[in-house]
Amino acid sequence: HSVGVLFFFNAVVAAPFLLLDPQWVQLSGIAWLRIGIGGSLTALGAGLIFLVVTRSSASASAVGQSLSPAVVLVIAPLILGTSVSLGQILVVLVLVMAVLLPLRNSLAGVSTFSTFFLIGSIATTTGAVTTLIALQIHAGMALVQVVFIQQLIAAALFLILFFPKHFTVKNYLSLFPRSIFMGAGWVLTSYAISHGSPVVVQSIIS
Repeated sequence: HSVGVLFFFNAVVAAPFLLLDPQWVQLSGIAWLRIGIGGSLTALGAGLIFLVVTRSSASASAVGQSLSPAVVLVIAPLILGTSVSLGQILVVLVLVMAVLLPLRNSLAGVSTFSTFFLIGSIATTTGAVTTLIALQIHAGMALVQVVFIQQLIAAALFLILFFPKHFTVKNYLSLFPRSIFMGAGWVLTSYAISHGSPVVVQSIIS
């Protein structure tokens, strides 16, 4: 029930960055579709991470995110029309093997197939969100505009499905510090994507 609140706070934290990037563009139908998919995948990814955390640990949930460069490596050339170097492919392959093999049984109480499925789903949603952000920025959207709207969409989905019940002011205040880092992280990640390769950016983050 706290995830939707966190996404909303992420958008609040991103809002001041609009002063640095105030030129918003009018969104076309396809732009709204892309950002809607991006926001939905952001929410789905958070839900999958929460599922993994409830089954195992926070560190286990990071496995899927660590594998996301492999997803970006595959879909970025298809969606963005970019090229990847042999060095990037080798680095991503090493990263995938180093993370996946030792930790394939890290999720307590689930089968190996379920482990790979959950990890793969988190990797897919994380990598897809990164690629969609790059696509929207390359299409002319302001990077803070992308982050702000995407976080609001994710927040709305979670608040509709899992409205925070019995939350106190203290609960909200305890969540806001985390959103300071998360909101700023989204903006800085989008800035990096707009100035470099999504594969490189996602690899560094992972």
